[in-house]
Amino acid sequence: MLIVKVLGGLGNQLYQYALASALAHRGKTVKLDISAYQRGAAEPEKRPFELPLFPWIRLSCASQREIHALADNSRALPARLRRRFFGSRSRILRETEDFAASLFSEDNAYLEGFWQNEAYFSDILPELREKELRFPVDGMDQVNEAYQEIIFSENAVGIHIRRT
Repeated sequence: MLIVKVLGGLGNQLYQYALASALAHRGKTVKLDISAYQRGAAEPEKRPFELPLFPWIRLSCASQREIHALADNSRALPARLRRRFFGSRSRILRETEDFAASLFSEDNAYLEGFWQNEAYFSDILPELREKELRFPVDGMDQVNEAYQEIIFSENAVGIHIRRT
């Protein structure tokens, strides 16, 4: 099993989900670790978990037991003693600057990073855009419906301003 750690704002969550989808598309068993967004997290994420905004996303979340098995980060006393005397059994793979094609040959690993390289998911990008990463249009309020009409009737440009 592969577990992709989800962290950051919506943009980072989308990249991490795209990697998980690409791995699943290749026949891998993949789950998401969203524990940083849950109450009581050891290192809580300050931003909200926003992937549920896309109702077509198929989420499969890892349990704490599955996360601890690959990340070997359990705080339980027996696990801490075992690590102390016998070393860690973690299978954590961290993102590097370069595209790592070897990632697709992994079967059991905990993946940390933002994975903001299109090469990881370029083969499934059209499917992601058309089927899963679409905002729902049903139930929009009047303000958003008016904006949608403007966007579709003119040449529209979106600008994203980072808060830092």
